[in-house]
Amino acid sequence: MQLVFRFPFQRLTLHSPLAPTEARAALALQMADVPFFKSAGGKSFRGRFEGQRFRCSRVIAYRNLFLPIAHGKLVPEPQGTRVELLLRPPLFGSIFMAVWSLGILAILAGVVLGHASAPGTRFWMLTLPVFALGIAIVGFAFGSEALETEHELKRCLRVSAP
Repeated sequence: MQLVFRFPFQRLTLHSPLAPTEARAALALQMADVPFFKSAGGKSFRGRFEGQRFRCSRVIAYRNLFLPIAHGKLVPEPQGTRVELLLRPPLFGSIFMAVWSLGILAILAGVVLGHASAPGTRFWMLTLPVFALGIAIVGFAFGSEALETEHELKRCLRVSAP
């Protein structure tokens, strides 16, 4: 896996040479409609279709709180299918990082307000690396998995290089 930094909630558009019905069939062939704790039977994705829309995540052999969920829509085009994607972290991962960030901001506010009258106090600067660490964790954990998800979707949909 390649280490890549990406911000969560990434929009992508893929252009597949497959007709919409073929694109749907190709994705459905690689998609298991099972919960995350059950075996996907060797398929690449867990998810389901609802009409021309789908929601899926890659099947991985390890745990990652920031494994992207791909929300997609198949749109017919004269030369195949346009696949509009939104890659976002799972709800629990988003809540975890919101709590992390709010906690750091609360500590920062307490330190700054509590020590505003003490000259030369720089303790508040310690919260900045922790906040940066949170951003780095999300960016690299999500970004690397988002890149793998993008490659796997391109492979399933027979999308050629950009």
